[in-house]
Amino acid sequence: MFRSLRLRRLLPICLAFIGGALPLFSQEGPAIPLPPTPITMDECIQRALSSHPRMAAAGFAEGAAEHERRSAEAMKLPRLSIQNMLRQSDNHKRYKPLGAIGDILSDIHDDQAAVTGAILEVPVYVGDRLGILPRMANKRLEMERQHRRRIAQDLILEIVESYMDVLVAAKQSQLAREKIRVVEGQLRALGGSRTRDPLGSRQILSLQLKLSQLRRTELDGTRKEQNGRAALVELAGYPPDTVLDLNPEFPMRELEGNASSLIRVAQDENPDIRILELAVELANQEIGLVASDEKLQVNFRADYFNHRPFQRNDTRQDVWTVALLSTWNLWDGGQVDQEKKKFRKKLAKSKADLKTGVRTVNLRIRQAWSNLSGFLALMDGLEANILFARNTLNLVTEKYRVNVLPRSDLMEARANLMRAIVDRDLLSAEALVTRARLFRLTGRLDADVFRTSGLMNRNRVDRL
Repeated sequence: MFRSLRLRRLLPICLAFIGGALPLFSQEGPAIPLPPTPITMDECIQRALSSHPRMAAAGFAEGAAEHERRSAEAMKLPRLSIQNMLRQSDNHKRYKPLGAIGDILSDIHDDQAAVTGAILEVPVYVGDRLGILPRMANKRLEMERQHRRRIAQDLILEIVESYMDVLVAAKQSQLAREKIRVVEGQLRALGGSRTRDPLGSRQILSLQLKLSQLRRTELDGTRKEQNGRAALVELAGYPPDTVLDLNPEFPMRELEGNASSLIRVAQDENPDIRILELAVELANQEIGLVASDEKLQVNFRADYFNHRPFQRNDTRQDVWTVALLSTWNLWDGGQVDQEKKKFRKKLAKSKADLKTGVRTVNLRIRQAWSNLSGFLALMDGLEANILFARNTLNLVTEKYRVNVLPRSDLMEARANLMRAIVDRDLLSAEALVTRARLFRLTGRLDADVFRTSGLMNRNRVDRL
């Protein structure tokens, strides 16, 4: 009796425990963060070029243009077709009896027959159409190829800019944190003078305002870094929750020549200029295609037909024909003339667009070259600043160890060294992006650009 009473009392408790514990076992544990994925500049570029939807769309457009070219070439070949027809018609036999009553219809019945034929057509002369259409198709195919090159180079430039944004933003955030530690140390040193010294109160207020500004700078750097990482994840085709571990050590080929030589290279290899040139050539071909409609059209045709009635086998017929057909449009209401005027206007517009594109590329090359030259001229001075800041930090460190200088001076010296390094890295990043833009303007921004010596590497960037 006692045992049964204890079981009765424990049973609700056990059921409640089990009922409360079961959801705990059914719930999923906390998500384990994915480890960072190491990625280099070259790997990011290669992955983007092989998986980005823009590259896939450009490839499909190029394939469609290739099929159009083959279709235009096939128009020169003979065309052979087979026709089958089931025919039903009235068949009236006529005879003339004696007397003047005229013809009399007799033997009226329906005629049902099967007609089978083969037709061979060969274009002999159709103006310049057979030559113009393949040339136009070749121009469109070349335009799609240049469009694909432009998309690839724009994609590489976007990756370079996003990659550098991440590295620069991380350095800016690190510098802001160093300065925050300096200001916080100064605030701790002045913390007891707020109520006693009015001058100290003003200093504390100034430091607090500076601290707020530094925290905002750190937040802006973190936001830029996150946005740059998100852009790289999208460009390279990684899952959205992928965390990228970027390597700041990547090579980049040196530019050769000067602004004038780069402009000459751009005239031949820039995909934007080449697309505009092809648009001019295509407009010329369109004018010739419309003009060919005014010329004589000559075609050869040979056909053979077999007529097989269903009811009378004695009337089976085989008919063949060979013909040379010619057509000449004498008047069409001015349609062809208006079409030629339309394409002449289109040609003039294409030429104007080409001149505008060439001028724009030339101006951007000269501006980018001037900026790059200025960046490189300042590089030696920034390296000297780093050396001076590092020597100062060593001197302050020795004095701090013997209690000659306070800790705030040590932290400020570290922040000054960090600032000198970040200034150098910012200039290096701007110079590297400018070089990438110059490669893009010349039409030579491909994956091979990032496989030789460059400006920014790990030894020059990170360690204090």
